[in-house]
Amino acid sequence: MAAPTYSIVLPAYNESARIASTLEMITAHASQHGWSAEIIVVNDGSKDDTAQIVTGYASNDARLRLIENPGNHGKGYSVKNGMLHAKGEILLFSDADLSSPIAEADRLFAAIRDGADVAIGSRWLKTELQIQRQPFHRQ
Repeated sequence: MAAPTYSIVLPAYNESARIASTLEMITAHASQHGWSAEIIVVNDGSKDDTAQIVTGYASNDARLRLIENPGNHGKGYSVKNGMLHAKGEILLFSDADLSSPIAEADRLFAAIRDGADVAIGSRWLKTELQIQRQPFHRQ
């Protein structure tokens, strides 16, 4: 497989309840938009079935990769580890619960393609700048 345009890094700790739906949403969005992408899940020492679920999805989709941290080191370590393994031209990280919808990535990727060095999504943006409002409990 040629180097992907996008690498999406998902740090994950005990995400077995939601990682399947997250992977389905991301892969569907990537396919719908014709993204050349890899999705890297960095398992941060989960004690549940997170790794097994990701491995199952990865066996059917070459875009998915699982990286196992040596124990539990936290979100920052996991993001860095995933970024260091990423092969894409443009890198994105998102929480495994997709607290920011994957559709927001389109705007971030566009900003990078338009010349920005870094693009950061935030729930605290003015309402008129948001594509999708966050639920109250996420604001």
